[in-house]
Amino acid sequence: MCENEKIHLVDKIQSHGFVLATDEQLVVKVASANCGALLNLPPDSIVNCHLSQLFKEDIAALLAREQEKAVGGPILSALRCAAAPVFYCSVSTTEQLCRLRVHKDSQHVTIFDIEAVHLPTSKDPEDRQAATTKQLQAENLTHQQFSSLFDQITLAPPDLQGVLTIIAQDVFRHTGYDRVMVYEFDEEWNGSVIAELTTNAVEAPSYLGLQFPASDIPAQARELYARNRIRVIADVDDVPCQMVSQLQTPLDMSFSWLRAVSPVHIQYLKNMGVRASCSVSLMHSSKGGAPKLWGLIICHNYQSTRIPDFCTCQYLDKVGKLGSLQVDRIVQHNDVMESLRIEQLISHASELILRPMSDHFASKNSSGAADQTQQVVSFANSISELWPFLSK
Repeated sequence: MCENEKIHLVDKIQSHGFVLATDEQLVVKVASANCGALLNLPPDSIVNCHLSQLFKEDIAALLAREQEKAVGGPILSALRCAAAPVFYCSVSTTEQLCRLRVHKDSQHVTIFDIEAVHLPTSKDPEDRQAATTKQLQAENLTHQQFSSLFDQITLAPPDLQGVLTIIAQDVFRHTGYDRVMVYEFDEEWNGSVIAELTTNAVEAPSYLGLQFPASDIPAQARELYARNRIRVIADVDDVPCQMVSQLQTPLDMSFSWLRAVSPVHIQYLKNMGVRASCSVSLMHSSKGGAPKLWGLIICHNYQSTRIPDFCTCQYLDKVGKLGSLQVDRIVQHNDVMESLRIEQLISHASELILRPMSDHFASKNSSGAADQTQQVVSFANSISELWPFLSK
């Protein structure tokens, strides 16, 4: 991926979803070309339509209501993140139930990522209601799965690799990807794989313990990972869908889950034999500072495409926030323990320095000499451990 490539300003999306973008009056200004099939209208005619002409619901009232609702309930109150003001709602066309993921771009254009939930071909209201109920049950199950992970993590000891492995195992179990890895950045943005799970079908070699140069994930990609915590690539062979736009400037797709993929990154995945991928960002706030990208949970599929639905993506978003909280908690715990260890070393070294020299050489017998030798060795060891901190 070129360092200068503006990967957030793209005029295409991945074809498994649909995108509409409106002004503040909810008049459509941008539509992905495939919206014509979703809405049973010519794509050009969708632009300049009000959303109320496209969906059955009172969209303005629905959006206002959903925006005010608390997201996730009490268990997730600590996991909310202001990086992207995102909320979700369901609407319907004549033929489809749709789930919307709503967010704004840098120019205050409202962007709707749209997932079509396929309803039975039957027109029977009872069949359609049953399909809707099934969808709600799937969402409730996902919430229960996350609640179980939340409980498991809160009881785990403060071992970062162990906790992140538990999280990776949960992602592996609930998403069905062939490989799930935890990838940690160092201070120079080089990366290393610190946890990995794979299915028996994976023939590619293990990445566990391998290190990768910072150029593999360049600065603008890391910036997007820090802003939009979920990145799905459903199929490296996908033909992106063009956007029909009336805007004078490119649409900022930073927060879209459907944003088309850089051709350079597509080739990178193909070189690894990957057919589909998903990434979940792990953030760390050092000493109360702004959150910084700490690492990634990376998922790969090799033989088939994989399209996580919005329900699964919401689960992954919560998992990423939970993982980020654990990184903060355990790094802070380790920092405190390291500070205590340094204080003890300083105290021990100070005690040896301040002890009168006569005490060191007062004894003439062999056992006294051995004691003094041990004290000198102890002092040298303390200084040796302290030196990396004293020399900074």
